[in-house]
Amino acid sequence: MNTAISTQNFTTPNINPANPADEKHPKVLIYADGSCLKNGSPESQAGAGVVLMTEEGRRIKLKASYLGALTNQKAEILACAVGLESLKKPCEVKIFSDSKYVVETMLGSNRMKSNREFWERLIKACLTHKIEWNWVPRASGNAFQETADRLSRAAATRKENLDKGTLDRLALMMRGTPDENTVRMIHDGLKTLAAACDGAKKADGQGFNKFDSELGKRFAGKTVLTISEALFARGLMSKYRTQIAGFNTELALLV
Repeated sequence: MNTAISTQNFTTPNINPANPADEKHPKVLIYADGSCLKNGSPESQAGAGVVLMTEEGRRIKLKASYLGALTNQKAEILACAVGLESLKKPCEVKIFSDSKYVVETMLGSNRMKSNREFWERLIKACLTHKIEWNWVPRASGNAFQETADRLSRAAATRKENLDKGTLDRLALMMRGTPDENTVRMIHDGLKTLAAACDGAKKADGQGFNKFDSELGKRFAGKTVLTISEALFARGLMSKYRTQIAGFNTELALLV
C-alpha cells in the first residue's frame, strides 16, 4: 500500500500534556475531510469523512457522518473531531486535512474568533493524544485523503451516516482484501457497463469508452473474478463513478 503523500508539515504545539512520556501509545494516521453542499444557504447539507489507520496500514476504519445544516468550515473542524473521537485510548496521531483553516488554527497561527463551540469540541477530542497536524493540498492525489472526501460528500448527499457494512467493505477494498460480495458486485458492475451502448461505437457517455472497452468487456465476460482481477477492475471502474451511481450507489462508493 503506497502511503507516500505530498504534505506541508507543521510542528505541533503541546496542547495535550496529559500523555506520560514513558507510556507506549499506538501510532495512528487520520485523514479527515468535511464537505458542504449548498454552502451558506439555509438548505446546506454537511458531511464528515474520515479514514483512520494504523501507521503500517494493517488496520483501516472508515467514518462517514452527516452533520446537518452547517458551513464548510464547521464541517472541516468536525471531521477532525469525529476522527479523534473514534479513538478508544490515547494515541500518537498524525492528522491530515486539506483545510489550512483547521490546521493553521490548531497550530496557533489563527485565532478562534468564530465557530467557538466547534473548536471547543475539537480541542476536547485532542486532549488525551499526542498530535501532529499536516496540511494536504487539495487534489494532491493521495488515495486516503480522496477517500475521506468521497465519504464526506456521500454522507452530505444522502443526509445520513453511511452504514457500517458498506464502510467495512470499502476498508477491506483499500487493504486489498475485498470480500466475496464486493468482488461479485464489481463483476456485476462491469457487466452493466459492458452491456451499455459504449463510446467505442458512439460517443454517448454510456458504458466504457473506446480505450477501456476491450479490457472492460473481457473482465465482464469472465465466469468469476479473482481478487486480483477485482482490484484491477476497481481502478478501471473508478473513471465511471458517475455512471455507476446511476444503477448502484454502493458500488460507486466502493470503486
